[in-house]
Amino acid sequence: PSVTPQISEPIEDIPIIITDDYTTKTTRYIIAKKDDITITLDDINFKRFYIKSMAEITVIPTKGLIDEEWEEISMGPQSSIELIAHECNWYVLSSDGLKNS
Repeated sequence: PSVTPQISEPIEDIPIIITDDYTTKTTRYIIAKKDDITITLDDINFKRFYIKSMAEITVIPTKGLIDEEWEEISMGPQSSIELIAHECNWYVLSSDGLKNS
């Protein structure tokens, strides 16, 4: 019988769950599960992140603005956002369930 090779997911694509303040590093998918934490966007390692919030959290960049307008974004439970860094700013590529920041 033929053996199907095991395909492993790149380590940066394995989600992490955070319950404390967090600065982005080498994980693209972040799930926040505790109220009042802050996720800081740092573009040193990666320039694109996906955040799923299961709580009330805040997202801030290390430099620049988000969509050239905001210093931070508030996310509520069951909201999600995809962001990409470009020329010292962060841009929202897609979002679901975000409040007005």
